[in-house]
Amino acid sequence: MYSFLLKKEISDKTIVPCYFFWGEEAFLAFQFIQELRESLNLPDDQEHNVERLNLGDQSWMDVIDSARTIPFFISSWRILVVEIPKDKGSNLTATEDKILNDYFPSPPATQTIILIILPGKTRRNSPLLKLFSAFPSSSVCMKE
Repeated sequence: MYSFLLKKEISDKTIVPCYFFWGEEAFLAFQFIQELRESLNLPDDQEHNVERLNLGDQSWMDVIDSARTIPFFISSWRILVVEIPKDKGSNLTATEDKILNDYFPSPPATQTIILIILPGKTRRNSPLLKLFSAFPSSSVCMKE
């Protein structure tokens, strides 16, 4: 399936472990979730394929623990949608920085996709954007 947001074909062979979307048009990231579901043939009626995490209530450690955990309902693919509240911003603690730096350069070979959404205006030199843009494109796809 062709992704208009990424401007390229997405399939089980081209998917990367993490997609990071930021900017004013957050609804495009939610459309991408549907594109992923369609390209991976995930049924709409099985919500256990898409798990939502909010960094207002949870931590990066919770996100990474979820990504490493085998889901209760075994399915071929799982999408973890991580929403970052506007007031949470893009700052990281030293512990969060270490957790992310330990995981993303070489994520485990699972069929879990982490989709991060940072809505609103964000400076390109923010710590979170700088961190994720430093990861290899084979691990993280960044899109404004």
